[in-house]
Amino acid sequence: MNKTTLIITALVVASLAALYYKTTYRSNTLISRSRVGQTEDALVIGINPYPPYVIIDNNDVTGFEAELIKEIGQQLNKKVEFQNMAFTSLVASAQAGTIHAIACGIAPTAERAEKVLFTKPYVSNDPLVILTLKSHAPIRNVQDLLGKKVVVNQGYTADMFISSIPGMNIMRLDEVADGFMALQSGQADAFVTARSSAQPYFNSKKESTFSATEIPGSSESIACAVSKAYPQLHSDIERALEKLQKNGTLDALKKKWNL
Repeated sequence: MNKTTLIITALVVASLAALYYKTTYRSNTLISRSRVGQTEDALVIGINPYPPYVIIDNNDVTGFEAELIKEIGQQLNKKVEFQNMAFTSLVASAQAGTIHAIACGIAPTAERAEKVLFTKPYVSNDPLVILTLKSHAPIRNVQDLLGKKVVVNQGYTADMFISSIPGMNIMRLDEVADGFMALQSGQADAFVTARSSAQPYFNSKKESTFSATEIPGSSESIACAVSKAYPQLHSDIERALEKLQKNGTLDALKKKWNL
């Protein structure tokens, strides 16, 4: 190998190392990991942006569940590492053991419970709502959605709920902000999501722009989903949640994030 080749190789390696560091630091996520171990000092959590549960802003990962997981990490004497990925990849990653748990507004279902271990829910009675522009004709119930273009966030409860209704014209998008943008740009007629996930947007924008109609009987609960590869960790997280409930931390976080 000549000197020029050695120099080029060194520059490539240095560039890749710099990119790895930059991406890891800016996203506060893990870039690659084969299988995490239960005895490691890190608690590796799979996330997807879903306000108010998880908010990713440049270097910072915050939100109700992000802060709750950090509190759990302190209880377990583990540092928390977040791995950001598509919501539809989270359960498969937990099954493979490449993450310890999922914490981003995931609702327990019978199908998911076959693949992961859920903690006791820490958020309950969070209904789905139909969001529309007030300048458009009102949508008062689910049947009014037929013949309309309806946005949901892929993989979440709203997606499963609307998908179960025959004849729906569904647009699946990744993030809550994408749903609001689709409404405002005229790409969609309605956006169905959990009330809690819409509230941060209402808090930051003029609420008078949108109409919100609650879907009766659609309330969901939110819990942490732990990989079945780490049953002891599931028990440890449950105990940590009990402590956080007793000492008031859990209620304080719910109040902070309007849950």
